[in-house]
Amino acid sequence: MMAFKDWLDKLPTERKEKLNIVRKKLDKCLEENSKNLYYLKQRWSDEREYEDFDEYIKIFKDTFKKYGFDNLNLTKSFKITLSHLGWKTQFGLNYNGITFKYNWIE
Repeated sequence: MMAFKDWLDKLPTERKEKLNIVRKKLDKCLEENSKNLYYLKQRWSDEREYEDFDEYIKIFKDTFKKYGFDNLNLTKSFKITLSHLGWKTQFGLNYNGITFKYNWIE
């Protein structure tokens, strides 16, 4: 399997620069908001019978939009897909860490 650095080194410069921006913004977003996002995940597991998941989607969309991310999709297992600067990013809020997947969509 190709290591991330090897994959990154093979990207055209413009895509690589955009991906670096996406990664920095996503890191900043998660650094500043992960506590609340994980709280919402835990709350959903406790309150799913009583609460509307669309309210959770709205909070996530508003949170990520502040950092320039669009087209957010959130599943009830808290898998997140969003886009920014031609990159689609997918990840899940897991209690043992986050693994990111990036795809060029432009």
